Amino acid sequence: MRAMNAQSVPLQQPSPALQSNSDPGEAGRRIIAPLTWPLVLVLMAYLGMACAYAFGTPPWQVPDEPAHYNYIRTLGDMRALPVLETGDYPAVYMETLKSQRFPPDLPIDTLRYESYAPPLYYIAAIPIYWMLQSLPVRQQVPYLRLFSICIGVLGLWLGYQIICAIFPGDPILPWAVAGLSAFVPMHLTMTGAINTDSSAEVILLALTWVCILRLRDMLSVGKYCLLGGILLGLAFLTKGTIYTLPVLAVGTEVLHWWIQGKVDWSQSIKVLGGIALIAIAISGIWFGRNLLTYQNMDLFGTKRHDAVVVGQVRTSEWLAQYGLRGVLQRGMDTTFRSFWGIFGWMGVPMEDRVYRVLLLFSGLGIGGCVAYLVNAWRGRSRLQQMQVAGLCLLALSVLLTLAIYLWYNLSFVQHQGRYLFPSLIAIMTFFALGWRQILPRSLAKVGFGLILVGLFVLDGYSLVRYIIPFL
Repeated sequence: MRAMNAQSVPLQQPSPALQSNSDPGEAGRRIIAPLTWPLVLVLMAYLGMACAYAFGTPPWQVPDEPAHYNYIRTLGDMRALPVLETGDYPAVYMETLKSQRFPPDLPIDTLRYESYAPPLYYIAAIPIYWMLQSLPVRQQVPYLRLFSICIGVLGLWLGYQIICAIFPGDPILPWAVAGLSAFVPMHLTMTGAINTDSSAEVILLALTWVCILRLRDMLSVGKYCLLGGILLGLAFLTKGTIYTLPVLAVGTEVLHWWIQGKVDWSQSIKVLGGIALIAIAISGIWFGRNLLTYQNMDLFGTKRHDAVVVGQVRTSEWLAQYGLRGVLQRGMDTTFRSFWGIFGWMGVPMEDRVYRVLLLFSGLGIGGCVAYLVNAWRGRSRLQQMQVAGLCLLALSVLLTLAIYLWYNLSFVQHQGRYLFPSLIAIMTFFALGWRQILPRSLAKVGFGLILVGLFVLDGYSLVRYIIPFL
């Protein structure tokens, strides 16, 4: 590929071929990109709206929140990890609670079906729980939700750093991606709730950032192994939806070969081996505990989980009732709608006209992204080799998250778009590239600003129109 001056032509201007030279200017040499005023505005707006969601959403009216709270309470009160037991998923009682909107006189103590989950988020939340113990349980909920919001802010900052690392010096894309991710109504709902979603997202983003720095040779091999191993070990202690992250590390090595122009099996084996050893050293005690507690080689506690959650709808039941085509249609429709927002326990959808607008918005973004990638493939869009590798890494993270989502839905009917949120930054990167392909170059900043304002308005509308009145 032909080397070219990285400052000579904007990213979208036609150019003969993909580029393989080094990153441009001072921005390309920074590990940590400085904050810009658009990002600060995004973070401030996110904080304000997320707090409104945290205090405006009634206690327990976010999927699985009571079970997550009970995990924290067990750790805080008993100083011991909970054990998932038969009866921890009282399906009939849960339906009663949901139908009556979790009234204060009906306790949530028996909802303990998250007791098999990795403990990192819950351990981190214990100090906050101890500070709130003097308050009634329902009054503790909004303040514990603030802890998740703080993690969400970190996730947006990490997403910004990732895009700055892939597209150094780009004046629009980093804050646009952060803003698109911040203002998805369902994402606001989940990051403003007591759950492990935001922590899983942060760990995935942190590891992705470290992998990007590896591709750019901005970390020594030793530092990369140390950071990668620590983050992978923490991932195993955070949430099962990011257990595919070892594949991301392997993909990074393959892309590093491509950038370097040679295959170095020896170094990659040492790197991946070092990462694996550190990850096992951090998380091994957790998996050993699971083997001793649940036995039957139940390393992740999932066998016990599947045996306990009697009453949860199985995919086999839907296939018998609706057939493969019906299940696929319902799955895609519900996944799309719940990605943007179906509130409560998947019981409060938005109006159809809102979903139609979001479908148009999504379709245009996807179409623009396809056009962008086609131009890049034909050499008409100036992409450095590093940028191609970075986008491949983001695409891999999306595919891994999607694979976990599909795997879970092979057994249980869980057509919830929120399960894709660990890769939301990556998804919104491709959306942003698509919309920048559509928007006139001179109006790109204004265009993205208007898009973010529109999503922010939708967030407020969702809160006052759907969440507060119906939950």
